[in-house]
Amino acid sequence: QEFINRSNAPAAAGSSVRTITVQFGENNLDGAASDPNFLLLSSAQQRALVTQILGQVQTDYINILGDIRARHPNADL
Repeated sequence: QEFINRSNAPAAAGSSVRTITVQFGENNLDGAASDPNFLLLSSAQQRALVTQILGQVQTDYINILGDIRARHPNADL
């Protein structure tokens, strides 16, 4: 929602959005790594959890970039 609000503001003011930079995924991995229970998992369970998180990051990445492209078709990503 924050992205939507920020990216719509220039258009509402009559400006165009020319370049968009997106950074995400860090919080997903940091949340698992900073959870003390993560270290109690077996290495196989840790790998499975990281694989699951990376799968969600990939899904989010696809959805976010699709949303950006739909809202700002001429912007450089």
